[in-house]
Amino acid sequence: NESGGVMANWTVYFEGVDDGNTMTLDTDANGTIIEYLPEGDWVVYVLDFIDDDGDDTNDDPLQTFRTTLSVDSSTPGTSIEWQTVEASQFNLTLVEAGSDELLSDFTITAISEDGLGEFTIGPSNEDGVIDSSLMPGTWTLSMNRTEGNMRWILDNETLTFASGAGNPDTNLTLNKWVEIAGNLFRDIDEDDAWSYAEGISDANVVVNSTTFGPVNLTSDVLGTWRIFVPVNDTYDVLASKSGYSNGATTLEVGYTANTSDVEMMAGIVTVGGEISHILPSEWNLISGDITLSLIPESGLSFDSVTPTKVLDDGTWNGTWSADVDPGTWILYATYDGDEGRFAALVLVEAAVAEGGVADVTLSTASMLHVTTEWDDFDGTLHTLGDSSEIDSGDNLVFASGSEYSWNQTVDAIGEVSLLLPAGDYSISGAFTTTQYGIEMTYSGQKNAAVVGDGVESPVQTVVFR
Repeated sequence: NESGGVMANWTVYFEGVDDGNTMTLDTDANGTIIEYLPEGDWVVYVLDFIDDDGDDTNDDPLQTFRTTLSVDSSTPGTSIEWQTVEASQFNLTLVEAGSDELLSDFTITAISEDGLGEFTIGPSNEDGVIDSSLMPGTWTLSMNRTEGNMRWILDNETLTFASGAGNPDTNLTLNKWVEIAGNLFRDIDEDDAWSYAEGISDANVVVNSTTFGPVNLTSDVLGTWRIFVPVNDTYDVLASKSGYSNGATTLEVGYTANTSDVEMMAGIVTVGGEISHILPSEWNLISGDITLSLIPESGLSFDSVTPTKVLDDGTWNGTWSADVDPGTWILYATYDGDEGRFAALVLVEAAVAEGGVADVTLSTASMLHVTTEWDDFDGTLHTLGDSSEIDSGDNLVFASGSEYSWNQTVDAIGEVSLLLPAGDYSISGAFTTTQYGIEMTYSGQKNAAVVGDGVESPVQTVVFR
């Protein structure tokens, strides 16, 4: 030991440098170890201890021992003497940069520059102080701690500790970082807010300041990006993706996390396709009177668009095209004339930067007549056409199973008639109205079957309650 006494019957630890495996060997009565060891590099150590010398007038020092040992073919016959030394004792005070706040319950990683391994020291007490000990020598201290959206970083700081308690108290300054984040979105419902369905994924996001970055990120499936940055700085965020306008924002970052959503506009795309007739031989008889409309799927805030009939030498063979906002649209084609009643509905997916294609065949159709009614608080009968009584939601939602749905306005008396291909449809709606100062919500739903072949369906009344 430090005073020269033999460490008899003492456990010595051997830790492999490469694999981390640990073995123990005990000294004999003379403090000697005679044993075979596998070839390789080892860290040899004993557990810290205090050897009571029996003198109560002085403090017995904390003793420690760590060293390295290389075992190879030249090792046999080599005599090595090891001696414990008084441990380096020291106080480290952890301080947050900028705020000078003392940081409690933090631990620090210490890595020996002499190859003696890695230790975790701490945690710091309520005054931010770590009272600890290590083998004398040079150590590099570091830390990277994350709690929620805050992070503290101690970059590698190298200190040399001498034996004993005479090491000066040292302040360690920890840099604070916070998380900044945001959502990239396309405001398809025009509510000026991000939602899950509106997120723009796989966009490139560049975060930059005068002292940080630039750092390139990629938005996730929800359009979300996030990154930790140093506090007390101003960060510029630029987002880009093919098919969208660039989005940008500036974040003033103090000591707390900050977020900002960025709207990006999608460029107009071209959609198109071909309309055919269930009776091809009659195409020329009806083509001139076919009407076309692109209706936005329910939930989108776009206006309906009238497609262009693409002519071939002055003749329309059924090809159509339109320039639209990216999103889900429904192509609605109808013929109501001397040759009968025909209609078609088909989903058109207009992808950002790409557009879309959809073909459809006109089939026999019938008129579906829908009326609406609801009673106010006083029992007065109204319809969806009484828009002055309705705060929001004065439209119906038509759906064909789970394939597609669209918003449908009614006329002044709350009715609508549509020429639809044969099939099952649901008609629903919900609106709010204020009565006697109280906002009330009404909803209604009705299922209807369209037979086709020009057979009129019974009038369907959607009653709102």
